[in-house]
Amino acid sequence: MFVALGITTLCSTLFAYNESLLQLLYNVDEFGRGHVSVLEWIVMLAPLGLVLLMNFAFNKLSFPALISIFFAYSALGIRPRPILPKWDLS
Repeated sequence: MFVALGITTLCSTLFAYNESLLQLLYNVDEFGRGHVSVLEWIVMLAPLGLVLLMNFAFNKLSFPALISIFFAYSALGIRPRPILPKWDLS
């Protein structure tokens, strides 16, 4: 679990501070409005698919396969950080 938290932290930090990676998730039009890209939809919906995969195939998958899916799930922690700037908290 500690390693998965480290993976989530690393991935979200990379996407938070690297503008070119962040642009992969959001497209900005000429009016300054942000639109969600196809990659962001995949990143948003993939955790649900991975959780369902781990849940339904728990008895059929090997331990290394489950750990790999769990680490892939933890790498998808890039999503919450780009959403925060959209809210004006002031």
